[in-house]
Amino acid sequence: QAAVDETYKQVTGRIEYLIRKFNWAPEELYTVAQKMTFEDFNKKADKFLKEIHVDVLIMGNVEKSKAKEYAKMIEENLNYEGVAKKDIPENSAVKLVDHNYVWREFNNDAKKVEHCVCNTYQIGQMSVPNYAMTKLVEFLFSNDAYTYLRTEKNLGYIVFFMPTSYSDVLHLLILAQGSQLNPHKMDKEIELFIKNRLLKNLDELTDEEFNGSKISLKNTLKAKDNTLKDKGQRYTTRIRERTYIFNLRQKVIDYLPRITKANFKNFVKTLFETPAKLSVQFYQYESEDAKIPKELLEKDDEVCGKEPVLLEDKSKLDSLPRYPVKIDVDV
Repeated sequence: QAAVDETYKQVTGRIEYLIRKFNWAPEELYTVAQKMTFEDFNKKADKFLKEIHVDVLIMGNVEKSKAKEYAKMIEENLNYEGVAKKDIPENSAVKLVDHNYVWREFNNDAKKVEHCVCNTYQIGQMSVPNYAMTKLVEFLFSNDAYTYLRTEKNLGYIVFFMPTSYSDVLHLLILAQGSQLNPHKMDKEIELFIKNRLLKNLDELTDEEFNGSKISLKNTLKAKDNTLKDKGQRYTTRIRERTYIFNLRQKVIDYLPRITKANFKNFVKTLFETPAKLSVQFYQYESEDAKIPKELLEKDDEVCGKEPVLLEDKSKLDSLPRYPVKIDVDV
């Protein structure tokens, strides 16, 4: 399944694999599965659902008493031995602070002719101030990123500029997928966009533009979910991250008036000028045994100021400190 995914999905999956403690690459899972016998599977199947922790999300036109009844029914039918939250292994995120790492590989599908690069800039532990600042960054600069990377520089037809979180740690992703430039050059164009467009626009940001953006973001966050699916995705994200902050949008709305232009500028400059950066780069397929030449790794001095380190496996990241997993129940 992973092999047939869109290239950008493979790239973002690789980022999650590198950042999160308990995460395995599709090829690692495939290798283990190939060695597993039917007898092995049967032995593990009985135990598999015995020791689990269950969070049940029930939405729609249903009363609270009925929802509790359905949740109890699900738990009884699973016939499992519950695991307390405190006993769940902490799937922590690696601290990229003051590091600039690059992961490169060839796409293993000859039918995929696109290159793809995704730069993730790590912000820190998920919190209302961090999330509010990052949403404001997205609101102010995502259109610029799309215009510069897709239209002006023709990096590709798929461009993302958005916040995301891994194990309750916030990141800003800038992604481009296309066939015109190789990922090394795409990474450089992203850094040039930050230096020559984003930071320049930040310096020229007027009080009127800044305050207007805060009002517009507030109105966007106040909008109701369009579908039950949208609402479900919002809830499951908070459950998956184990924060349970289902009213995060309202918390951001309440926090926005506290953001000044001065502290916003400081947040953005810290994020990009002294980044905690991981760049995952997929090259289009060449051959089964193709290798990325190490000489492609050149000093990235456009914005970062930190010479990048080429990752050959996950061990270098595994040796770094990790963020503590914070469980913040707010329901």
